Amino acid sequence: MLASANGEAALIMAGGSVGELVLRLSNLDLANSLLVMLGGDRQVPIRCMVGNFKALDGVFSVQDLVLDTPKVSITGSGNVDFTDESLNLRLVPESKGFSLASLRGPIVITGTFNSPTVRPEMGGVIARGALAVALGAVTSGVGALIPLLDFGNDKDSDCALLINQAKSDARVKTSDIAPRAGKR
Repeated sequence: MLASANGEAALIMAGGSVGELVLRLSNLDLANSLLVMLGGDRQVPIRCMVGNFKALDGVFSVQDLVLDTPKVSITGSGNVDFTDESLNLRLVPESKGFSLASLRGPIVITGTFNSPTVRPEMGGVIARGALAVALGAVTSGVGALIPLLDFGNDKDSDCALLINQAKSDARVKTSDIAPRAGKR
């Protein structure tokens, strides 16, 4: 059925939580990931998660893909192809706080539903790592952290706007999401 779908689809979530370690690792945030591992993983509230897709012949192209938490905001692009059951997504995490050592880089999800591959996009990661090594050599180690510093962006996503846009695009009516009497 989904392999021949045409139209709009939306996945909307407000509330819930996610493990902090997963969020920190999504940004390749080495320093804060280590702190979380040493101090124990905690749940971080989800402000919103919105997936807004346009489907054409079973290929669901991302219009908006956002996961927003107080620690990290992740945006995405790409598509999910139900005709051959493949994934082609690029997730870009952005930290909302300071990190002493973060390689910062997009995460790429490719492959099939049955065998997905999740990996960092290596171009920027390699460049930051090489620059850190070069500056470390030139400055006797002191400058190695400069390319790895992440000052973060404390900006929240406009969850209300994203949710309303997804509802509008997918033509979701309030009655479609309202609790039904007598049903649990």
